[in-house]
Amino acid sequence: MLKTLDQISTGLLITLGVVHLVFTLRVYDGFTLDALWFVSAGVAIIFAGLMNVVLLRGARQDRVVWWLGFGTNLTLALLFAAALRVLQRATGSDRPLPVRL
Repeated sequence: MLKTLDQISTGLLITLGVVHLVFTLRVYDGFTLDALWFVSAGVAIIFAGLMNVVLLRGARQDRVVWWLGFGTNLTLALLFAAALRVLQRATGSDRPLPVRL
C-alpha cells in the first residue's frame, strides 16, 4: 500500500515539475530573471521526484540515500508551504491565484 502511494506521489511530483516548466511560457512574456527563477523551481521539483524514483528502485537499504531523500522531500514540503503563505499574503486572500491561460 505504501509503495503504491510512493509511486503515485512520485509520478505526481514529476508531473507537477513538468507543468511548472510549461506554465513558464504562459506566465512570462520573455526569458527574464523572474522566468529563470520560475524554470529553476520546476527543475528542482523534477529532481526531487527523480530522487524519489531512486528511493523506489531499492536504494532505501542505503541509509545515506534514504536521508538524502528524506531531506529533499522535507525541504520541498517546507518550501511549498512557505510559497503558499507568501502567495496568499501577496493577493490578500485565501483564494487561488488567477493564471493566464
